[in-house]
Formats: sequence, C-alpha cells, structure tokens
Amino acid sequence: MSFSEVPPGLEDLMRTAARLSSFSALVSEASENIPDSVTVVDSTESLQLTMLRDGSIEDFVIESDWQDEIDPEDLGDALTALLGEAQSELLSGFDKALEEMSDDFEDIENEPINLLTDPRVRQIQEDSEELIRRSYEEAVPREVAIENANALAERMRTMLDDPDFLNSGAAMEYDDSTPVWCERAAGHPTAVHVNAYWAQTQPFVTVQAAIKEELMAEPDNDIGGMADDLVSQGSTVVAQLIGSIRRPIDNV
Repeated sequence: MSFSEVPPGLEDLMRTAARLSSFSALVSEASENIPDSVTVVDSTESLQLTMLRDGSIEDFVIESDWQDEIDPEDLGDALTALLGEAQSELLSGFDKALEEMSDDFEDIENEPINLLTDPRVRQIQEDSEELIRRSYEEAVPREVAIENANALAERMRTMLDDPDFLNSGAAMEYDDSTPVWCERAAGHPTAVHVNAYWAQTQPFVTVQAAIKEELMAEPDNDIGGMADDLVSQGSTVVAQLIGSIRRPIDNV
C-alpha cells in the first residue's frame, strides 16, 4: 500500500503523522537556541556550577569562606536554587523560540492536509525505507499508537502553555543517610539536600568534592536533554503511526 492510497478509514492517522512531523521540526528548530553550556554563580558569589546542554553538571566550585555568606542549613536550598537558575538560563532561548512559534503550532493543528500533495506526506514517502524499518521495530497496537500521538501532542501544548514544564521533576523523599543527596529528573539533578552538621564541620574541599561528585554522578537512565527527548519521542510516535497505517485493514 502506498501512502497515496491510504484507505479512508486511516486518513486521519496519516494527517496526524504529518502534523507530528511538523511539531517535531518546530521543537528541533527551537532547540537550536539551547547553548552547549551555561555557568551560573549564586548571589553571594560563593557557589558556581556549569550545566551542559543535556542538563548534566560539568563542574562545581564552592568558595573556602562559603560559611560567611551561607548558613549550612541553607546550603542545599542555595544549590537547588542555583540548579534552577542554570536550567532556566539554559532553556531561556528555547522557551522564547517556542513562544514565538505558538501561532505556528496552532496553524499546524488547524490546517487542512491533502494526502496527495502535502509536502510533509511526500517527505514521509521519501523517508519511507527508514520509517518502515522503524515502524516494525516500534510496532504497537493501533490504539496505542494513537494514544501515544495524542499524549505527545498534549505534552507539547502543555509546554507552550507552561514554560516551566521542562523544569519540573517528580518530588522524592530526602535520604538523610548520606551527607549529600540529589533529586533527579531524566537522570539529572533538580534539587540538592545537604546535611547541615556535616557541611559545617568538614573542610570546604571535602564539601566541594562530595557535592561535585553527587552533582556529576552518572544518571541511571540518561535520556539526554529534555528538548532533544521531545524530538526523539516525536520521531518514535511517527514511526508507530506509520507502522499502524501499514497494517492490513482487516486488522484494525
């Protein structure tokens, strides 16, 4: 079955695939505004960290006289605030680009799509060999493909409505059995907890080394940058939809 011969019952699936392809392209374009890294310093100039494009930490420094400026009880909160500042700075260009593209997203959702002439459909045809290969690898039941497509579209809409959406992570219970412990989202630190008594009684080099080690720990499940993850999900969903379209009609 060629894409120009999509049965009427599957036309909506093909149109959804074309729209998701455009959504992914917009997100990919916006992600070009994310720098390779940012370095931020707290208001007391006692803490400094460098965050890479994917949300991982490349470096961390704490000044030897940090306790003159920061109460040990507040060190974890100060580090958490600095992480948030770094991520906000990292994604500021991405968020701004998405905001400027909001009308484009609405146009994509509302525009009519001619399966015979639409350039996105033609591009899908040109890329059919790779898409077909992926469609077998990503094979899921049709209802699951549709559900995944709708969920991704909703995530993108939510991201447009709430610029802080990419910064959110599931809250986790503080593990006080270790002196330094991070909460993580997508494998990367989003919040830091520090045992105040430990931090107050240890040399600054020990405090710096422990915090740096925890911040830079290899994630258990590194899925890359959050923006890049959206693009990857879009590609997967398109492959799932194509796989669904290619299934015989009597299997619907």
